[in-house]
Amino acid sequence: MRENPWKDLPPGTPGTLSVLRIPGLLRIDAFWGRKPDGRLALLIGFQNVEHVPVELPTVRGVALLVVAADSRLQLVLEPAGDWEMFHALCLDLLSAADEGMDEATGLQLLVARLLRWQKFLSKGIGKLLDEREVRGLIGELLFLRDYLVTTVGTAAVECWQGPLGLPQDFVFDGRLVEVKTFAAGSDPTVRISSPEQLTSGDVPLFLHLVCLVRQDDSLTLPDLVDELRLLLAGNHAHAEVLEDRLATMGYVDLPEYRAMSFAVTSVADYQVRDGFPRLTVEEIPAGVKYVGYSICLADLQPFAVACGVVTGAVGALP
Repeated sequence: MRENPWKDLPPGTPGTLSVLRIPGLLRIDAFWGRKPDGRLALLIGFQNVEHVPVELPTVRGVALLVVAADSRLQLVLEPAGDWEMFHALCLDLLSAADEGMDEATGLQLLVARLLRWQKFLSKGIGKLLDEREVRGLIGELLFLRDYLVTTVGTAAVECWQGPLGLPQDFVFDGRLVEVKTFAAGSDPTVRISSPEQLTSGDVPLFLHLVCLVRQDDSLTLPDLVDELRLLLAGNHAHAEVLEDRLATMGYVDLPEYRAMSFAVTSVADYQVRDGFPRLTVEEIPAGVKYVGYSICLADLQPFAVACGVVTGAVGALP
């Protein structure tokens, strides 16, 4: 579990905050703080408070205040707020602000992160993704890491279109890929949440399946996110796209995710073409909505393709 930096910090006295300097920052001064009423706070100091925008993005559950007298930005968690979520927000903002070459740039990066958190928290997203959602996100990020980044480079993150509302998870090089994860079993199936997922018109469409099983000391979602961040670190714009997509998917760094680890036991690719077991949009009668169904994996073997076919790296489409 992530340590609570406010745990041993007493409440401030009337009119003041108790503070604890945050070590390891290169370009900014920042402090953990506690208000006299016990509320948790983050203080970020600036040489020129006029660089701070007059209007900052509002973040649900957090009060933001620019204190001109001591050139500080204060973020204060509301009484009913969750300290771990607030801690994750604070660390993200500190990382962004400390990346700037100067104060003005650091502030621009901080405001961009605030906008991302505003979007994330305004949806009323719960504290944690459930295990099914974690599995699904791991599957998509594995495809991004193992298939696309190796062939497309850092621009591969732009191909991850599922978080933007498209029916399929990935769009690239004139083809579509839907990623699904499943657990091993005697009769494994994968869930298709809508007819649109396996409907593509004349555009080549592939189904990428990843079998994940719970296993201690194996791959966690934060591990995978950290690997991708490292791979994209050389391109700031693409690194920001990754963070935006993760926020849209409802992911934020929290220690609880490290308690769920998975082993990849199999990976397979199939081309969705004539004869593939699916329901298409055209087959759904008018007036019928919210159609979901499951596909038996044993019936997919005639449609199997090599991974290089999916990415366009080798061979032609069957």
